[in-house]
Amino acid sequence: MVADALHNAIDSLTSFASLFGLKISQRKPDEKFSYGYYKAENLATLFISVFIFYVAVELLIEGYSKIFKLTEISMPFQAMFVVLVSLIVSYFLARYMKRLGMK
Repeated sequence: MVADALHNAIDSLTSFASLFGLKISQRKPDEKFSYGYYKAENLATLFISVFIFYVAVELLIEGYSKIFKLTEISMPFQAMFVVLVSLIVSYFLARYMKRLGMK
């Protein structure tokens, strides 16, 4: 459940980071950056890569430490709420990306 929540959070964060990087990289050259802002896309990609790697390592450490422990879900309603919110956000994000792709 935690891994799925982190997966959805990473998807949302990386989508916003790449959109932000693309918006900045499309700026025209000016006095400050005479060659343009095209490197912003590379920086956004670097941020996304480091963030995904960090979360993967954290999940591996957490999963390894809990692999031999059996735990009960203490908050089943809150877990279902998070799953429903995640489902709704993923649905609207997919619709937005489809519309963007069709353009």
